[in-house]
Amino acid sequence: MWRRLLSVSGFTLLSRITGLIRDISMATILGSGLMSDAFLFAFLFPNYFRAIFGEGTINPAFLPRYAALHAKGEHDAASRFADRIFSWQMAAQAMLLVAAMVAMPLLVQVFVPGYTPEQKALTASLARITFPYLILTVVAIQLSAMLNAIEKFWAAAAWSNLLNLAMIATLLAFFLAVGIAAHALDELRGRPLGTALPVWILSSAAAFGLGGAVALGAVGITRVGFGLLAFMVVGAFFVLAYDLELFGGLVHTDLGFAVSWGAFPVLTSAYAQTSTISWSAVVLAGAAALISAAQRNLSNPVRMIRRRVTSVEGEIRFADGTVRPIDRDFLLVPSERALRSLSIAMIALAIAFVLVRRVH
Repeated sequence: MWRRLLSVSGFTLLSRITGLIRDISMATILGSGLMSDAFLFAFLFPNYFRAIFGEGTINPAFLPRYAALHAKGEHDAASRFADRIFSWQMAAQAMLLVAAMVAMPLLVQVFVPGYTPEQKALTASLARITFPYLILTVVAIQLSAMLNAIEKFWAAAAWSNLLNLAMIATLLAFFLAVGIAAHALDELRGRPLGTALPVWILSSAAAFGLGGAVALGAVGITRVGFGLLAFMVVGAFFVLAYDLELFGGLVHTDLGFAVSWGAFPVLTSAYAQTSTISWSAVVLAGAAALISAAQRNLSNPVRMIRRRVTSVEGEIRFADGTVRPIDRDFLLVPSERALRSLSIAMIALAIAFVLVRRVH
């Protein structure tokens, strides 16, 4: 009993420590301002629903029944009961996800009415990315309840540390690769930030940042194998070639973006999970490349108008004689709606993959 008590309390204490480190890292790297406020709400928002659909529903309703069946030795009945609960939870979460994606701007307005319009728009965009996390955490909570029912208490107490450790590693990798390396490489080409830093300092910063990010990836080799090294090398090449526009800007093109940001991550993920590249992964990588190309072609004009255009003038004359003035909204709204629909479609596709794998 004491061993179980100490293992649960020990992992719970560890989760609080890693959570503190996570929050410190977040505050240090993201800082305070529009971005950090928007991300903080987007990160916490699905946790509100987790308390309702996870701890507030599964633990009191699912665990007693499952534990009773398991204690009676009716393992098949317990498995069927768990499968039914899982299926209904996934169906409910899918419907909730679709509703939340559509109504996210309204939800942001209700929960954080004091944000500026710019903050609300950014918060809604980030929340659409983080909200699918709710599905994963509800699944984890059900699995934890099942582990508790079979007296595997330490595993149920330890899983919450994985999120904290993953976020710490992600924030650190983001800080090294994007915060340091990418900005240093950009500054080496044309000085867009207008700094007077010597070339050797910028080069050292880029090497340090990219090297640190690669070092974090090297940790994955211990879990996957040395085959992952090839993907790390290619990934580092894509970063350098894209940011520095090497080889005459060969990678810094629509095709280069589609391959490096679309196809390559899919192939890397497939190898990390299966230690091989199947034909299905190749086809999926091709689809990801096409989707990335579509996203780039939609977002480039939007980004140009928002960042560089001060005014828009013009009109469209139709065959019936009517005139439609051309303004910023006329140019931006259709593309932004398409980008939003594309992001929601990708989330729906990911859910479909999970459901297919669960059923089959």
